[in-house]
Amino acid sequence: MVTRRIVNVAELPRGVHFVNLPNGVEQLDISALPANALERLVQKPKIARYRAALGAALAAKGMPIISHLPRMTAAVCTAQAMTRRDAPHLAFSFNFTDLPEGLARRYMASAFQRVEEFFVYSEYEREAYPQYFSQPKERFKSLLWAQSPPTVATGESPFKPNSYVSAVGGEGRDYATLVKAAEALPQVQFVIIARPRNHVSSLPDNVQLLMDVPAELTWRIALESSCVVVPLKSATTCCGHITLVAGELLGIPLISTRSEATREYTEDVALCEPGDAVRLAQIIREHHHQVHELKSAAQARIPSKIAKYDRKHWDVAVSQSLARYM
Repeated sequence: MVTRRIVNVAELPRGVHFVNLPNGVEQLDISALPANALERLVQKPKIARYRAALGAALAAKGMPIISHLPRMTAAVCTAQAMTRRDAPHLAFSFNFTDLPEGLARRYMASAFQRVEEFFVYSEYEREAYPQYFSQPKERFKSLLWAQSPPTVATGESPFKPNSYVSAVGGEGRDYATLVKAAEALPQVQFVIIARPRNHVSSLPDNVQLLMDVPAELTWRIALESSCVVVPLKSATTCCGHITLVAGELLGIPLISTRSEATREYTEDVALCEPGDAVRLAQIIREHHHQVHELKSAAQARIPSKIAKYDRKHWDVAVSQSLARYM
């Protein structure tokens, strides 16, 4: 019997669960994380990414390749072209915080011609990316971000429950507007959990900034806050999906910026326009004062959110795509 196999390549450790594959299909994981001193030392270009891409192209032998995130996808396409190894290629998590420009855009537009299907996380992206990269729209599939409820650290938050507002995440965030809103609410404490690249300056006394907090503690802090704010840079920022989904799965009241790219995720989220610190402060004040009612409502929605964001939706979509190429 001929073994059916896919090659799964991502900048993640080998063995991280992706989807449940159809019966009889094996998965070969190739990690694009640095595997030696040279790969850890040289970050531009990322040698590990191109080593993994070459490994995927050589290992596929005509079987489907699934790559994760656009730069990994482009690297695999380049490796396939260089080695003249054709194999069906599915691009998963095809999502950009910032779209490439100039030479990078032209390089990716050319490379992506080798991709059979792209999986994006919103209808907005399904419309925007084909036009931007000159690709056929029918190759793009919209699929909601899916996950289980995040693991929460045991014990209590370092902060008094419901006494503060939290903000979580690093991609596409507009923390400057959130800080302006906080300045208008000096009686409310804020805890921002960000990443080193998020430049936040001149913090008022009621704002505490934390960096590189472990994920489980991050969600403990978020869960015990009165609400979580996801401030996005613009009305077309394609970020925030993971934080919004995780927050809903934990039953946390959410506030965010109105964005076309998160429209499918915000039916129960309080929204304000990008950069509107005045309105954001008003919404935060209302949420902070109505914490018990809003948390009860958010927690009552957990079962429906678990069904909405169940990974089985990915299982079905990926299985249907693979059936066309195996």
